[in-house]
Amino acid sequence: MAVTATVEPVSSYSRLAEGTGPWANEMACLGVRFPATGCHACEAACPVCILKVTPHGLELADGCTGCGRCAASCPTRALSVPGFLTELPDGGGEILEVDCAKVPGAGGLAGGLRVPCLGGLSRSQLIALVRLNPERTVVLMDRGWCNQCASGGCPHPAQAQVSDVNRWLSAIGVPESRHIRHVSRPLPLRHMPEDIPDPTASRPMDRRGFLRQLAGQLAMAAQGPEDGHDQAGEPPTPDGSRRIHPAERVAILTQLRDLAADGNPDLPVELLYRVEIDDGRCRHHALCASTCPTAALSAWAAGDEHGVQFDPATCIGCGECERNCPERALRLQNSECPTEPFRIRILSRHGTRTCARCRRDFAAPKAAHDAADSSLCPACAKDRTLMSSTFEHLFGRTQRSADPQQP
Repeated sequence: MAVTATVEPVSSYSRLAEGTGPWANEMACLGVRFPATGCHACEAACPVCILKVTPHGLELADGCTGCGRCAASCPTRALSVPGFLTELPDGGGEILEVDCAKVPGAGGLAGGLRVPCLGGLSRSQLIALVRLNPERTVVLMDRGWCNQCASGGCPHPAQAQVSDVNRWLSAIGVPESRHIRHVSRPLPLRHMPEDIPDPTASRPMDRRGFLRQLAGQLAMAAQGPEDGHDQAGEPPTPDGSRRIHPAERVAILTQLRDLAADGNPDLPVELLYRVEIDDGRCRHHALCASTCPTAALSAWAAGDEHGVQFDPATCIGCGECERNCPERALRLQNSECPTEPFRIRILSRHGTRTCARCRRDFAAPKAAHDAADSSLCPACAKDRTLMSSTFEHLFGRTQRSADPQQP
């Protein structure tokens, strides 16, 4: 998928509320579009508990701190907060110092980076900092304020992201010298402002300005080898069956592949999923493909053959495919071995037959459940089974009741 594909949805962003706070693209929200996935990542990440995910949309109450932790947790980038990684600093020697915007004065090393809250840095943004600064060590500054800050409430709100990213970097062979580090350099608590400085205060930002900033922000986080993106596929056309592109996941996988040490092309197993389809049970209803929120599963056809194919790069492991399969022919699980996530795999392959009853073409499984029904499409086979059952229920019972010798 080319970088432009991840930038494509930005025109759909709008403010959730007036003033400081996230912008949202609800068409990209899993919790809104596909409630059965149970995605409430942004809601769980909000330090002041004012963001709610409902089937009717995202709801934001008063009191947003503008920390961006909701956006950092979103797997599809349905949320964005101004002030994160709009520009990379020039120079600065061997260390890229990333600091909280609350810290007064310039301080620190030249070429440092300020963000509203370190907890608002997503995993893909942290990987981007490592990838785009090969000669510098990325250091997140700990000023000792996070526990007392309304946006923190913990020793360090970026700890989970940093731990994940460093573990993935180790798995692909990136030396520890390039891992992200926390450095404790406390400042007196009395110097901490109550609120995060508004990143748009010095230059008020309208919708056009925000979208321009967001486009650059997403492009920087998603940069990577475009051949891999192309193999991952473009987001589906925005029609009635439009799916959600998991932009954060694809950016993570692409950048890790770009960073992988020579001779270690495989990505961390924990990031990958595997889907298996039992051809003997599958009737190619294709419900797994039509209900997949990200189009990781899609139907394919070639000549008189068709089936379902799988794009590992866009699978978020939500389980919708497994839950919706009427034949229980599909199994989703974590991958047990390294694999190439940008190679689309064919999971099922069926020939085509013409139904002896309705004369419509249908997918013929490799092993039919019932040999007598092998010439009928699933709908006609179901009708015949139902009629046979009804006939037996009505006439078989009448015959038995008329014959006293029958048990």
